[in-house]
Amino acid sequence: MFESGLNCQACHIFHDVSEETSIFGDVSMATYESCDICHGSGYNKLLINWKVLMDKKIHFLDSLYNEVVNETNSKEEGDDKEHAKLLIYDAKYNFEMELSRNWHWMWSKFYFNKKHYSYSMALLIVFPSLITSMIKFFYYFVTSNKFKKKIYIMRFLGLLNSIFGKKSWYRPKI
Repeated sequence: MFESGLNCQACHIFHDVSEETSIFGDVSMATYESCDICHGSGYNKLLINWKVLMDKKIHFLDSLYNEVVNETNSKEEGDDKEHAKLLIYDAKYNFEMELSRNWHWMWSKFYFNKKHYSYSMALLIVFPSLITSMIKFFYYFVTSNKFKKKIYIMRFLGLLNSIFGKKSWYRPKI
């Protein structure tokens, strides 16, 4: 969709927000329902295909990253090796920022709802995210997708920390 000129919000929010759902805010992840609203029933299969494609790309990039690190470590010292190490550091930095973003996103989701509504309402709102993050963590654990596994464990831990009243303490390890 991005390649056809649509911005992120075109797919990542519900376009018809009713009074009942307005307390939950915008949907920040694309859902099957958000495809159907614009394109009709059955179009949501495109999102499923995109997710499969992205998982394949992530797996490929993971293997490529490991290959580059091994190749760089086996090279002799020099300017090229230092440049390669800087590029590897940048790639790792980006992933650490993604982990931090997911942790803080889930922590903030509970904190915001607790602050503006109540503790019990916040629990009710984030409970699906808590369960989903656990299920996805175990799924990616079984399928050996270590990048996605780390992302979903960070989401889960961000929610738990917020539910137990801990401050937003997580910082990226860079």
